[in-house]
Amino acid sequence: MKKLLFFIINILIFGLNNTYSSEFVPALDLNTGATYSYLPGVSGSEPDHSLGFEANLATSFMANTDFLSFLWFIPTLTFNYSNTAQPLNIDDERFLFSQWMDIYLSGGINWQSTDDWELRCRGFYRKDFSQQTKDEQFGTGLYDYIDTGFYIENVNKFQYYYIPIETTIGFKYIDRKFPNYKTLLTALPEEVSEYKESPNTYTKEKDTLTYSFYIDNNLQWTDSNWFTRLSFSYDYIPYIEQKVIDIDGSLSDARRIDRYVTLSLTVPYYATEMSGVEFGYEFINKMTNQNYLDTMGTSNDFSDDKYIETYYNYYQHLVKFAINYEFPHKLLSNYKPIAIIGLSLDITQYGTRLAKNREGKYKSEKQLDNNYTLSLNIRQNITEIWNYYFTIAYTKYNSNMQWETFGIYNYSYLTIFLGTGISL
Repeated sequence: MKKLLFFIINILIFGLNNTYSSEFVPALDLNTGATYSYLPGVSGSEPDHSLGFEANLATSFMANTDFLSFLWFIPTLTFNYSNTAQPLNIDDERFLFSQWMDIYLSGGINWQSTDDWELRCRGFYRKDFSQQTKDEQFGTGLYDYIDTGFYIENVNKFQYYYIPIETTIGFKYIDRKFPNYKTLLTALPEEVSEYKESPNTYTKEKDTLTYSFYIDNNLQWTDSNWFTRLSFSYDYIPYIEQKVIDIDGSLSDARRIDRYVTLSLTVPYYATEMSGVEFGYEFINKMTNQNYLDTMGTSNDFSDDKYIETYYNYYQHLVKFAINYEFPHKLLSNYKPIAIIGLSLDITQYGTRLAKNREGKYKSEKQLDNNYTLSLNIRQNITEIWNYYFTIAYTKYNSNMQWETFGIYNYSYLTIFLGTGISL
């Protein structure tokens, strides 16, 4: 046994000493710039104007050895930061955040024994900071979370009637924790906190596990410039501690479980290496066993309580269209500018959730959200690795949910970004 262990250690040392003798492929993208956002306030408040800063970093490298030429080691780091006002979705409710930062680390291997088969394994760690108000101390936000997990993918390349196809089958596991999450209800006596209250009676109310199964198919239509990507995924998300609320407001023994079914289709066409169009459609069906009891703000009067089963269930349709255009002439450098015009439409229909009017009274129709985004991005290289870009995006959120005390549903959001970056 000792001889075997000594042999394995020597193999590993030999492989590490020769890590860069075969091939080393670095990659780096760094972007930074100034942003301006305009977000009209809700409930009669003044519009929100803010001038801010954004920075994005993505770096990784691939390295293999002479000894194990079919095994690639791939660490990755991504970093994103923004201090401009922006809306973010939290548990199907949209809130305004003044500062946001995300750090993602991953590491793993690609096992590529042939040109037609590859196995990918990764472990990852993510830390996300979300600051709601400017007077809140950054890093202690209620919705800060930590992700740890892994994924494994099997990639096969083959031809079907002269059509090249790449199929990826994968599984991902995520353990998400909200270390700062607390509710006011945790301070209530036990006999009170279990009666006529929402499920938010514990500090781990939002902690979840995610088991995701997915399959992607990428194909090129013979020798044409048309491509197709068809994807399907199923996510099973049990909550660690959150219990299901019953019709009388008590908490049952069952825990909340969410399920997502996602089907997406993307069809790009490349007229040239840089110019083309892309069509995309995505369908999401969210299913949950969590209910909702609305006390209508009168905790002592139970007669007006509204109980809505499967409150978070919805169907979502997302349609995207983009045009990539490379200008025919160079401008102020040896490189041609590239423009991307984008349009997206997002329609979300809730299954049982009823909409409210401005006074907080329930309507007869179910909540329906219609959102669309128009964007323009212009990018040009100054040198081979240095570029600048300008982005303007306008989003319009529309909903028949007019009660915006706890979330925001009807507003416009304009952002302008001017930045520069390097890409290796």
